[in-house]
Amino acid sequence: MIGRRLAASVAVAAVCAGACASAPPKRTGPAPLPAEVLQARMADADAAAARGCYFCLRDAAEKYEALLQVSDNPLLLKKSLENDLMIALREIELRLPDSGAADRARTRQSRIADDYEDYFTALDAVRSPLMMGDSITMATFRRRQEERRALAARLSAGWPASATAAYFYATIASTIGDVGALKTQSFAMLETHASNLALRYRFQSYPSTYDGEAARQLLTEEPRFVELHLLFGQLALFRGNLKTAYEELAAANEGLPDSLVVGLAFGRVGLAFGRYNEALALFDRVLAREADEGAQLGRAIALSYLKRHAEAITMLDESLKDARSSPGDKYYWRSWNYLQLGDHQRAYDDAISALKSMANSSVFQLAGIASYNLGRVGEAKTDFESSVQMDPNACDSLRYLGVMDSAERNWPPAHAHFSTAAGCYQQAIVKMSADVAQKQADTSGLYANQIAALVADIAEARSLQEASTRSAEASARNQAAATRPPAGR
Repeated sequence: MIGRRLAASVAVAAVCAGACASAPPKRTGPAPLPAEVLQARMADADAAAARGCYFCLRDAAEKYEALLQVSDNPLLLKKSLENDLMIALREIELRLPDSGAADRARTRQSRIADDYEDYFTALDAVRSPLMMGDSITMATFRRRQEERRALAARLSAGWPASATAAYFYATIASTIGDVGALKTQSFAMLETHASNLALRYRFQSYPSTYDGEAARQLLTEEPRFVELHLLFGQLALFRGNLKTAYEELAAANEGLPDSLVVGLAFGRVGLAFGRYNEALALFDRVLAREADEGAQLGRAIALSYLKRHAEAITMLDESLKDARSSPGDKYYWRSWNYLQLGDHQRAYDDAISALKSMANSSVFQLAGIASYNLGRVGEAKTDFESSVQMDPNACDSLRYLGVMDSAERNWPPAHAHFSTAAGCYQQAIVKMSADVAQKQADTSGLYANQIAALVADIAEARSLQEASTRSAEASARNQAAATRPPAGR
């Protein structure tokens, strides 16, 4: 029985083997698309890419990828590669997480004849500012500049045939300050690639070619172009329009929550509006992904205003491990926080360090207070005088000078300093009160924290004004007493 079963199994296997050997191989994967279908779907992907916004480019990438699963058409490969290059460049510009677009482009480069090495070089150049480096020399800077100028020239040759080449050329040319030359070329470039919204966006990002009406029209044509809200916010901030800056950056943050560029800009505007917890969250979001000096300093400032002084100092300690960038600001804020904690020696040391790279009225005033608290009266007086010289409205510096004059019984200068301080505080109260009234007229609620801070500042200024007025009167009495002839003479 067992022998018959085994023989039958062998026979079945032999029949199967013969059948399999004679059958044609089965086709794997989806069937190729008819040419007209491929062309239609490629045109759809091209249209998405031409919309130009970051999310439009990502949408186009998905469409191209789906087509590449059923076709190895060389033109399709080329278009997909260029779209990935655009995604990679935009991710660098906006400091978005790397989606792998550059790696995909590299892989596709090996499958086509065209050489895109200059485009990959351009990506590296955008990642690396010309002045990047621990000890860059002028010779190194000039060499890099010439290398980049040569790169721009090579990319320039391709822009009449490719909107991607035009975008990359304009980007690299801008990094070496050739925006003036770009302006003269922009009309021809935009006319040649009239349907490409990315190129229009590229030229809107340069002050010399910015046109507010055209930029708004671009956003109307493609509402997903949320990068434009970042541009509008940055321009509003430059022009001092904080409310518009906040509104535009809020829109950019909603649309591109993973952009570190947006997070930093929005956090800084949040500081200006006194929205310290909101700003802190934004800076924390940046720092959760990578070390960033701007976010470290912004976080320290937010913590300072939130009276979390020890945490602010810890953040500044970390930031000051590299004191090449904004050392004055870093030392100033660490000094200010030490002052709030009553650590006068460290406050003094940091104020002196801040003055070495950032000499302004506020730093001199901080140094004066730290010096005065340590009993360095002569040094404090010099600092306060420098503060007033740089800003005649440095009310606290004027008052401290009066205090020191009084301690030395120099009544005429004490009277002058206290009187000037009282007037200074009065002017500040008038200005701040007008500012409060203007902000209260806005019903958006955006100014609520600013208003609260101003009201507190007005109350403090009023108290110091009254104290300065009393001190001025006392100085006048003391001077009169000092010059009155002795009784009986």
